Amino acid sequence: MKRVSGEEDSVILAKIRKLRNEYTEAANDNKEALTRLDNVFKEMVERTALLEQRMVNTEERLGDTEDRTARLERLVAFLLHQEAKSRRNNVRIHGIPEGSEKNDTIGFISGFIRSSLQIPAEVDIPIERAHCSLLAKLKENTAPPRAIIVRFLDYRVKEQVIQQAWKQKTT
Repeated sequence: MKRVSGEEDSVILAKIRKLRNEYTEAANDNKEALTRLDNVFKEMVERTALLEQRMVNTEERLGDTEDRTARLERLVAFLLHQEAKSRRNNVRIHGIPEGSEKNDTIGFISGFIRSSLQIPAEVDIPIERAHCSLLAKLKENTAPPRAIIVRFLDYRVKEQVIQQAWKQKTT
């Protein structure tokens, strides 16, 4: 084995020290990189937890909204059914000139139905209310008159009036 001189020893020692410093720097760089990765990972875990909580809250609100929508749909169907029931005694009469009824719409309509459908005076035609449709009164004379809505007290009377109108082909 060959003996190394003092000068060669110091060169080798210097290289070993240099390698040790490089190793220490590399180890420190790795530690810093791992610390940064650990911080990023912790941040990602926090964000994920926050997103999961937001998703849970969103799903709860969506479920509540779906339940509310279903209740509202059932309510609308019920109200439409009720409205259809409440309108079954109504008849719309078109073509009567504006102002013909003066201040007694019910009396005018009762007389109009009797005269146009030739219903005897002794037959009772109970009318709960009668009014022009809710459209704004048009100022132009060329515009068609508004419809008059008549609500009979009994839908059977309404049916008799409609049948009589069909028999006489009255429109």
